[in-house]
Amino acid sequence: ASFATPASGLRVYDEHLARYLKIHLSSLRQPTENPVADARFCLFVAEDVSGRVGLDRKASASEEKLQLLVESVSDLIVQHSPDGTIHYLSPSSETLLGRKPDELLGANLFEQIHKGDRALVAERIQQIPADEWIESNTFRMNNGCGSWVWVEARTHAVMNAVERGKFVSIVRDVSERRRENEMAQEYNRKLEREVERKTGQLTMVVDMLK
Repeated sequence: ASFATPASGLRVYDEHLARYLKIHLSSLRQPTENPVADARFCLFVAEDVSGRVGLDRKASASEEKLQLLVESVSDLIVQHSPDGTIHYLSPSSETLLGRKPDELLGANLFEQIHKGDRALVAERIQQIPADEWIESNTFRMNNGCGSWVWVEARTHAVMNAVERGKFVSIVRDVSERRRENEMAQEYNRKLEREVERKTGQLTMVVDMLK
């Protein structure tokens, strides 16, 4: 007897059993004394895959929720190698960097960073212990329009078996916050100078009254 290559993968729902079944079919050829009249049979095997279907659905729903979350977050999520090679970017790269994710896949993350900050950022990332985070790393990135945007990044060294040796960075635009801080610092400097000037004038008046 000989079997033909089985046909597998057909999944059906049996309403009577209330179960999902995966169907495997293969043809069986049984030689007889008359080669022209060989007996042919069909082997039918039904595998209960109801549990697997439930898991597949849960996994699919989880993936959809995760994708929706990633797409709705304004922060940029980047997966990259220690040398800066980009493996994944969230859709917000178009807002922050002025380029779509597929335009930067395979590019070098460090090349998107200002030369004045690049070496320090690369050094700090490469020194992250396994499965730990750098809480804050502030630097300038190219916004795709010929200017620079100040960002703050948190980077995690991935430890799972699939992505071991890679990093995940969550990058946030802090340009507005930095401008506000600079304005506050300038205001404080002006206030200090004014206080010094007034104090000097008051000192002169006191000296004249002595």
